[in-house]
Amino acid sequence: MPTTYALGNWTVSTKQDKGVKRLFNKANTDLIRAAISAGTIINSGGTGYAIGNVLTLVDSGTTTTAATFNVTSVGANGAVTGVVLSGDVSTPPSPNAGGNYTTHQGANNHATTVSPAGGSGCVLAINFYTDVPNMVVRNGGILDNAVTSYAAQQDQEIQAAINAAVQTANDTQLANAASAFGIVLPA
Repeated sequence: MPTTYALGNWTVSTKQDKGVKRLFNKANTDLIRAAISAGTIINSGGTGYAIGNVLTLVDSGTTTTAATFNVTSVGANGAVTGVVLSGDVSTPPSPNAGGNYTTHQGANNHATTVSPAGGSGCVLAINFYTDVPNMVVRNGGILDNAVTSYAAQQDQEIQAAINAAVQTANDTQLANAASAFGIVLPA
């Protein structure tokens, strides 16, 4: 079923929508990595944390998997002074290191939970794209490129399936393959 995005009532196929959501999560993961690199991700270090603690982002947006961070350094009273995305410490780094979200809360500051228990009060500053239209507005045109790419990928998959069928198929098999794609072959 097609998805319609609010920005210009733009409709995409299910496959394109999956690509748009992947792009949304990749773009937000890139924002997290940029904030870590710039040293601006920690709004408040809290107290009682230890190196190796795992912080989970608290976000009122819609999520399948929340972003998690490994604490890499602490200061006085156990205040967090450095983090890395947990998915970035694996080999290879996880493509969903920044979590799997459909929307993010509008706030720039995000509370965290910690495992194992102990620390409290760490707040991370990440200026997420709140939803797909927000991502488009902030990056003008990026969504069009993603959808065009996924549409082309879908066309290539259809072409490959037809080519494979043509190589060894009889007339009935060719007709069945074409029919699966909504194509009627002449008799």
